[in-house]
Amino acid sequence: MRWSVIVILALFPACASSFDQMRELREAAPDWYAASKLEIEGTGYRQIRDIPTLSADEPIGDMLPLSGAKAMAAKARFLGADRAAPAMETAQEMRVWVRQVAADMDEAVPEPDFLTDEDVARLKARFDVPRARL
Repeated sequence: MRWSVIVILALFPACASSFDQMRELREAAPDWYAASKLEIEGTGYRQIRDIPTLSADEPIGDMLPLSGAKAMAAKARFLGADRAAPAMETAQEMRVWVRQVAADMDEAVPEPDFLTDEDVARLKARFDVPRARL
């Protein structure tokens, strides 16, 4: 009985230090860890009872013309932007440019300088030496 108490008392500091290490690891965890932990646990989501309900003075149909006007205004802003302008070149001009660039690249690539079959056979013969086996 006395030995079991001594063993338990000897192991207690080791357990305490492992708890301290776990606490330090939890505190040093990156920010994304806390977010993913909440997602895995399934907490932090809205409850269905928290969704607001529409009252009689906010009918849905009255919002449609307003949203249509917003959509048209957004389309007008998009078409008025410089990035929405159509391409300056025609499709044929683009094809000619692609062919020219491809031809220039083909000229810039050097001829392959691979090993011939004879070179490979010589290399294999050079390194094909018997090895001692145990």
